[in-house]
Amino acid sequence: MNRTFPFNDMPPGLALTIADFKLPSANPMSRVVKGAYLLLHKRADSETHEKGRALWQEAQAAEANIAHLMQFLSDNYADFVKDAAPTGE
Repeated sequence: MNRTFPFNDMPPGLALTIADFKLPSANPMSRVVKGAYLLLHKRADSETHEKGRALWQEAQAAEANIAHLMQFLSDNYADFVKDAAPTGE
């Protein structure tokens, strides 16, 4: 069956499979791109986040300079959203 997906609604597994056809597997930055997609996907769950984290860690182990990105893995955005919500004053 043929289905059309907007990029931001594409199932993560399908997106990674397509990326594997286009991105060079030997380049660690390919793992960064795929990890970012998984980490930012609007329907990401803990399994998707863990796979994205693993891809970034693999990229870093392969000497990709992504230390500036790794800090985002430990940020707690739930607290940020809670703190940014209006207090009703």
